[in-house]
Amino acid sequence: MMAGSKMTTAMQFSASFYANRKGVVTP
Repeated sequence: MMAGSKMTTAMQFSASFYANRKGVVTP
């Protein structure tokens, strides 16, 4: 569960960071 949560957090962070760079705001 710890690894899964960590992986999900990394994916969400990456997606948020990428969207932020593009100037797109995502929930």
